[in-house]
Amino acid sequence: MIQPWAGLLVGFSGAFAYYAQSYVTENIFHIDDPLDAAALHMGAGFWGMLMAGVLADPAFVGDDGQEGLFYGGGKQLGYQIMAILAYGTWAFGMSAIMFGSLKYLGLFRVDKEVELMGLDDHHHGGYSYRIKHHHDDETVDLGDTTKHVGNSGSDSDEIAYDNVANTKDEIEM
Repeated sequence: MIQPWAGLLVGFSGAFAYYAQSYVTENIFHIDDPLDAAALHMGAGFWGMLMAGVLADPAFVGDDGQEGLFYGGGKQLGYQIMAILAYGTWAFGMSAIMFGSLKYLGLFRVDKEVELMGLDDHHHGGYSYRIKHHHDDETVDLGDTTKHVGNSGSDSDEIAYDNVANTKDEIEM
């Protein structure tokens, strides 16, 4: 639907759309999205859909108004905007139902103690990584790993990552 040069432009600029959406999700809406799924789909995905309406080449879509805005058309851009609104409405609606139901049933978050312990240990009986989280106020013993948590007023938050197994002997244990 678009030329290769336009694909490069959309991909390059899509990275900025992804980064901007990631920043907004985390820093403005304060949503913890460790996989950056919102930024990927809502930022870069919607950007790619929008740009298809701007850069649709008449050689691929015809010249009866279906071409992109760049080529003098506009219908395709309108279709793309309608699709973005439809997909966005569906995704937000389904997410609200799913997350709202989980929150109502008390299944949306784990207990604070489990969160501090880490889900790897609590749910799976082990650690994916040995992480030492140093903070000034409180210490939570995690077996091989110790996490220090609290609010000391300090802005420094130091995390030290240790290898799970440093030697062949540790691996065989």
